[in-house]
Amino acid sequence: MTSAFVLIFSVLILGGILAALGDRLGSKVGKARLTLFNLRPKQTAVVVTVMTGTVIAASTLGLLFGLSKSLRQGVFQLDEILAQRRQELMDVTAEKEKIEKELQAARDDRLEAEQDLQEIEAKFETAQTQLAGFREQASELQADINALTTEQTTLRQQRDRLQAQSETLRAQLNQQNTIVEERSQQIEALEAQQSELQAEINQRDGRIAQLDQAIAQKDQVLTGLENQIGSLEQQIDILEANYINFRSGNVALTTGQVLAFGVVRIIDPKAASQAVDQLLREANRNAIIATGGVNPDFEARVVQITNAQVQQLLGQIADGRDYVVRLLAAGNYLQGEGSVQVFADVTLNEQVFRAGEVIATLSLEELSVQNPSAARRPVDFLLGAAQFRARRAGVLGDIQVKDGNVGHIINFVEALNNAPEPVTEIRAIAIENGFTAGPLRLELVGLSNGRIVIRQ
Repeated sequence: MTSAFVLIFSVLILGGILAALGDRLGSKVGKARLTLFNLRPKQTAVVVTVMTGTVIAASTLGLLFGLSKSLRQGVFQLDEILAQRRQELMDVTAEKEKIEKELQAARDDRLEAEQDLQEIEAKFETAQTQLAGFREQASELQADINALTTEQTTLRQQRDRLQAQSETLRAQLNQQNTIVEERSQQIEALEAQQSELQAEINQRDGRIAQLDQAIAQKDQVLTGLENQIGSLEQQIDILEANYINFRSGNVALTTGQVLAFGVVRIIDPKAASQAVDQLLREANRNAIIATGGVNPDFEARVVQITNAQVQQLLGQIADGRDYVVRLLAAGNYLQGEGSVQVFADVTLNEQVFRAGEVIATLSLEELSVQNPSAARRPVDFLLGAAQFRARRAGVLGDIQVKDGNVGHIINFVEALNNAPEPVTEIRAIAIENGFTAGPLRLELVGLSNGRIVIRQ
């Protein structure tokens, strides 16, 4: 503001000085009666006065433009500046509309998540009630089985005693055969008693058979209930996990999630620390990406691991063999958390499968070509079985069909639906030797009566 006052004051002083000089110069020209360009003295004085005014105006504008950058921009770049401001206003307006749409979408997602949470809670309560009922039924059935088993044992003991008595009677009958005439009445009585005992034995045998059948039926019912209880317990575990995730908020990392993965072989013991540091940096970057939000700070140190765990890890990988080292999250972590605790998992990188080894097999009884999606379910089941077996065998890396392109699976499903002859079996076969670190590359084949008709 002070510079503006100085500038105005300078312009006023300069204009006054130049006006005085012009007036003085015009007076001298008029008194001297000078002429320019063959003009009269009076006209010459007017020309000199006009030129003096022009110099005053030019010097004033020159001083203003020379000392004020904003005045120069306002005079010469005003239209350009206005156009730029209009464009910036349009960009800000568009950004505002985009942010409002994203905010509305986030509100919709939150409402949907709350509805899903309510449904999961209702299913969880229903499953708990069903599980309690099944457990009560299983307890009752187990008590019935125990009672029937006790009764069966008692009946078998009685049968054994009756058979022993029958043998004794037969022995007595054989002894009395030598004196038939004298003991005929006694023999008839013993034979009648033997018949009664045999009838009772037969009756007991029938009762035992009925009890065996009842026990078998109870065992089948108990087995079915145990299977249902196991299925319900799995569903409850899944619902509890989903319930915990919904209750935990926006989970960025889950327990056991891999943050860094690498295969290391330490020849020089000094290089072990460098390899571990590199894995920790990778884990730290992935943790920041997962929890950092919109503008992550990659310079921050988020991953935390104890010195004892690092020393133990260095000791495990320092023998010169190939190891698969993974750094995993030690718990669930939310968006924006500044600390992620990790732990190390070390596994020897060994060969798990040979090239050409069959990883999983699935028999197909009937595959309808009228339904294009009929083959997708058994293929998904085959891939799931292959993945389950590979994980149990120790493969930690990726499990994929050839180069991992999902198009290979789609082509195989289409080939199954369009096969010229019935496909009776599908297999997942290792293309190359598979190691713990992976990836395990698979090839899908379809067979008809033991002969390969499809290979993808």
